[in-house]
Parts: sequence; C-alpha cells; structure tokens
Amino acid sequence: IEAFIAYAQGLGRSRQTTERHRTALKLFRRYLAETGVADALAALTPHVMAGFQGWLYQARSRYRRPYMLKSQIITLNSIQVFGHFLAATGKLLHDPAEAIRLPREPKRLPGTILTPAEMKKLLAQPDTATVLGFRDRTLYEVLYSTGIRITEAIRLRVLDVNLDQRTLFV
Repeated sequence: IEAFIAYAQGLGRSRQTTERHRTALKLFRRYLAETGVADALAALTPHVMAGFQGWLYQARSRYRRPYMLKSQIITLNSIQVFGHFLAATGKLLHDPAEAIRLPREPKRLPGTILTPAEMKKLLAQPDTATVLGFRDRTLYEVLYSTGIRITEAIRLRVLDVNLDQRTLFV
C-alpha cells in the first residue's frame, strides 16, 4: 500500500487524491479482515475484488449510514487504480480489479431554473463599462440563451464562434 501511495505521489497526484486512495485501501483491508481473506497479494483475485464491491454496497460508515453512491464510486475507483498498479509493476500477473464495474450516478436535471425576471436582474448586475463586467454579462447571455453547461462555455475557443452564421460549436 505504501509503495502504491508513493507511486501516486510520484505521478504528481494531489495530496487529496493520495489520501482518498489511502482511505479506500483502509476500507479494503477492513473488508479483507471481516471476510477472513488473507491480507496478502496472492489473495487478491478478481473474485475477491468483486466481493469487495458487494461488501461496500452493504457496509456502513462510522456514522452507521450506508455509503453514498458517490463515495462508493470514489472508493472503487481507487481500488481499480490500485489493481492496475499491482499489475503494471509486476506484483501480480493480472489486474485483480478488472472485475470491478463502477456504478453509474443517475443523471439529474437542474433543480431550479431562473425565471425571466430573475434573469433580467442577473443580467443587470455586471458593470458593462468594464471589460470584466462586459465579459460576465456576455457569458450570462450565452448560458441563458443557448442552455449550454458552464463547463461547455469554459471550453469554448474563438474558433468555435461563427459570427457570420451566429453559431457556437460546442
């Protein structure tokens, strides 16, 4: 485990990511202890990894609540990365985490949509006499009139804008 954490740090992973890996591996060791699986590399088979996924679904946090789906996904992802590490470094012949399939989060629509009056109020906020204010108002108008996501707007490049046809390529 420590070799894996050092490997992740060597790849430039953030402290938060390495701590997330460490927490996931603590849960994995808890699973191994509770199920009586030997805490040895040879015991890490795809069957054991798949069992961990089922165990995690049933497990309770220290607050006696089931783990949220997002927490399960993050934990399982860390275990997958650990399995890939074991195979890539030759510690195991095959990736034991190949049996893990990450659950999908349900897609959710936005909870609230601004009314036209609220949008007018929002558009009146930026000071369009300044460059930043003009930029902000333009961004608000693009988001509201096109319905694109914020991340899609952030990724827009000058080449994606066609003023002649009045279109954006998202």
